[in-house]
Amino acid sequence: MKISKILFLSIWIIISSSYIYSMEIESGYQNGFYIKTKDGSFSLKLKNRIQFLTFYNIYNGLKPSQRSFQIKRARIYFSGNAFYSWINYKIQLQMEKSQISLRDLIIDFSIFKELHPKIGQFKVPFNREYLTSSAYLQLIDRSITNEEFSVGRDIGFSVDGNISERIEYSIGVFNGSGKNTKNLDNKFLYAGRIMFTPNGKFSYSQSSLDFPKKRKLAIGLGILYFPNFDPSRENIDDRKKLASSVRKEIGNLKSDILQITGDIGVKYKGFSFEGDVHFRNINPEKPEIKNIQAFGFRIQTGYLFSKKFEIVFRYSFLNPSTQRDKDTKQELTTGINYFIHKHFLKIQINSSYFIFENPVKIEKQTRFSALLQIYF
Repeated sequence: MKISKILFLSIWIIISSSYIYSMEIESGYQNGFYIKTKDGSFSLKLKNRIQFLTFYNIYNGLKPSQRSFQIKRARIYFSGNAFYSWINYKIQLQMEKSQISLRDLIIDFSIFKELHPKIGQFKVPFNREYLTSSAYLQLIDRSITNEEFSVGRDIGFSVDGNISERIEYSIGVFNGSGKNTKNLDNKFLYAGRIMFTPNGKFSYSQSSLDFPKKRKLAIGLGILYFPNFDPSRENIDDRKKLASSVRKEIGNLKSDILQITGDIGVKYKGFSFEGDVHFRNINPEKPEIKNIQAFGFRIQTGYLFSKKFEIVFRYSFLNPSTQRDKDTKQELTTGINYFIHKHFLKIQINSSYFIFENPVKIEKQTRFSALLQIYF
């Protein structure tokens, strides 16, 4: 059955159930179009997001420059609750590629804020930059360190919650095969994250658009363990970068992978700052091959003028193998944002400069890009 038919059937079931039980229905718009029963038993919200991009890449003579228009993202979101207020669901569909595909499918049993199980397909809870939706980024693209260390989406189970008003956590077990894929080897991917927010809630959203008059602070720690990772097989979209990094170091050998990340976020009035550091250890299945480590960090800061214009700067450094010389990558990106309606309607202009070092030569790339986002 096609995804579109499944969604239509789901909507029909919700509406029919409401009718059968003689429930009164409300509808309207509040950060998305919604329909719900007045007693709160059922609800459905529809949201759409479009990102239109234009870019110009200059490769310093190594290869021809590239310029293009692109539909960067086109997404549809369905969310709400069913039967009870604490059974929540979310579905995200991706349409910018050649066919419609499923990105998120989440059922969240949020009975208690201290502990609520979540099942389905969603982002692996690890690093802050990836957990921040691309709708709420200060810059058009995430950093080179995120590209190297994040592991994307997966199918599995997690337990999330708030230990207190200042501490939240997430612990999960996943197939380890990426999105829309069953477990390939009966091994699981394990991940967890904890975040301390001493001054109150700190959302996964960049830019200081709420203009807090008191400083907001978030300190996070993530850990990920990926046993028996096989780069020759687990090479789909979500794991392509990790597979490439492992193959470059040890070929197609299976390995146990451990990753740790720490991050900090600060917001005060129009000022915002994020920083993170990443570490990875690759332990090959053959004991005669030494472990390989990778290291990277990111600093990113922005300042918002009049709650409409923002300037942003980011520097990222990556050493994908501490055993290799002349193998580092660096990124410097500056940006200007114009928030027409916060993140929901905005224009972003970025300029990026990349330095890719290797034993033979240093490759450099300059990228200019502009993006319009409509999120409703």
